[in-house]
Amino acid sequence: MNSEIEQKFRNVFIQKKTKHIILYWRYSMKSNRKTENEKRILEQLLEDGTQSCSTIAKKLGIHHNTVKKYISELEKTGIILGYSCDLAYEKIAEMYIVLFTCEPFTYEDYELLKERIEKKMLDTENLKVLDSFFTVGKFQAAVIVLTTDIFELHRYLNYLITRYNYLKSYEVLQVSRTNQRNLHPNRDWERLKRLVNYKDIYTLSKQK
Repeated sequence: MNSEIEQKFRNVFIQKKTKHIILYWRYSMKSNRKTENEKRILEQLLEDGTQSCSTIAKKLGIHHNTVKKYISELEKTGIILGYSCDLAYEKIAEMYIVLFTCEPFTYEDYELLKERIEKKMLDTENLKVLDSFFTVGKFQAAVIVLTTDIFELHRYLNYLITRYNYLKSYEVLQVSRTNQRNLHPNRDWERLKRLVNYKDIYTLSKQK
């Protein structure tokens, strides 16, 4: 395989999803200066999507009009899909990740799912579906749910199991903290330290 053909096969499609921006970009090993600058701009937006063009330009040593032009092009071509606010959902309500094992998918399931997607994800006073996924492995489907009422979650899951034939069973995981930013510097780290010292607790209980 000659180097020119090899280069074509070495194009990589990269997907990134962060708190500020969701984007796709195609990165070629044979990149020109414009492609390299676009990549550097995207990296800055991934770090902080609220940065102004002037701030990014100053950091990268590029004219701010050039930064603005590249960002506009990336938005028009659909590489930058949008910007979003990063919320600490677990401080608003309880967050749960629900993992489903599935039966074979039927046409009836397809019609029901299509109808559900067209209506958008459930959002009520006591329960909000943040996102849903299909995957492979032990669990083939998952939803991320935000709720203030555990009984609402049970009711919602009962609805899903009875409504969609392909959903067989589920496991529920409660999210206590999403990342280091949301960990309380004293209270939470002390709790994590206690998790490490579980052997000491077991020893003390035996002595009693």
